[in-house]
Amino acid sequence: MGGAVEAAFAESNKVDSKPMSLREMSEMVTLSVVPPEGIEPYEASIILYEQVTPSALQSWFLQQSINGHISIEGKSGEKLEYLSDIEPELTGPYGKVLRDVFGRNAHETKQQVNLKKDLPTPIIGKRKRKGYLPSRRVDVVYEDKSDRSGFIEGWKRLQISFQEWFDNSDYWLHNSIAAGKKRWVAVTVAVIFGLLACAALSDPDSGGPIGACFFVFITGLSLPFITHRWELLVRSPKGSALWLQIEGFRRFLQTSEQRHVEEASKRGVLRQYTAWAVALGEIGHWKKAILNASSASDSGVSTSDIYFAGSVATMSSASIAPSSSGGGGGGGGGGGGGGGGGGGGW
Repeated sequence: MGGAVEAAFAESNKVDSKPMSLREMSEMVTLSVVPPEGIEPYEASIILYEQVTPSALQSWFLQQSINGHISIEGKSGEKLEYLSDIEPELTGPYGKVLRDVFGRNAHETKQQVNLKKDLPTPIIGKRKRKGYLPSRRVDVVYEDKSDRSGFIEGWKRLQISFQEWFDNSDYWLHNSIAAGKKRWVAVTVAVIFGLLACAALSDPDSGGPIGACFFVFITGLSLPFITHRWELLVRSPKGSALWLQIEGFRRFLQTSEQRHVEEASKRGVLRQYTAWAVALGEIGHWKKAILNASSASDSGVSTSDIYFAGSVATMSSASIAPSSSGGGGGGGGGGGGGGGGGGGGW
């Protein structure tokens, strides 16, 4: 037990460590009824799944509501409003996201946004250059920011920012991350040797069946690097310690019951736990527990708490740009995490 406890609370990468498989680490996990300290839900999501999932982005927006910067209301959490008197850009490291969503002066205007409000028809016109020749550029002008156009841009910015955090975080050994991301090398090898195998089979002078077998063998070796490249990621000692705590809390959320929701509500951390449930892919089960608790007269669970938990589906659909706009939205999907799981840690 001592080794597991020490591993779970390592605060630095400068500790004695040994490589461990994901299976070995999973056996060390102990159930935790409280989330890890000193880390945000979105960070925990990336550490757990070793990629930036929609659930990480959704949990970040929920956290902004918990922090008092915005409100999330409506039956499906579609109504957002900027509440803070602080300029959006100054609210935190990703304040520019709130600026994209609500506008630069949202702290003065208290801008409201409806995530179900479609983008208005653009006003199209030509801007003239210096001189008399008209420009081919097209200006797209919107009357206000009450639709989801700003949310689409903010979602994209947040996705890029989280990926940069992942790329530079000390929760992984970055040489392994680089190896895991160089998918193009394995793809190139697979294509080249696959073509050589075809040539060998069709032309005896190119190697014949024996040569084809060799080329197919090399192609086969490259396939795992393509399909399971994220398993090449290796968590650092610090990252492994956090993973144990995060997974322990995820298992609690996965098996939580009505009484756990009621207790969280009494302690004033229900919405915080909801953000964590979203981040760790357990919002489905957690929301059911919230619904069960809401039927009890003294649970303290409000209708707005239910709407808050259901807002993630609205965020997913609102983040996707219309096909006519030429945008690629970015990452719909439900609140669950996925993939990742990685190759253990130290």
